[in-house]
Amino acid sequence: QAIAQRNLTAVARAAHALSGAVGTLGAGDAHAAACALEQAGWSGDLAQIPHAYAALEHEMHRLIPVLASLIQEATS
Repeated sequence: QAIAQRNLTAVARAAHALSGAVGTLGAGDAHAAACALEQAGWSGDLAQIPHAYAALEHEMHRLIPVLASLIQEATS
């Protein structure tokens, strides 16, 4: 939503929060992608934001099954 509204401060803040969360999980690629989106937001680089968001989305889709597996193992 922040991207659609071109609210770059909100984009950067959301990406920062997400980078902290995935960094804590040790998800290096997702962390790097979130940091890239955060940087694009803070720098006002509108051209880079869609690419950075797509990369983050890709990494999150890779991370979700891993997290689901960890949760399943922990609750079994």
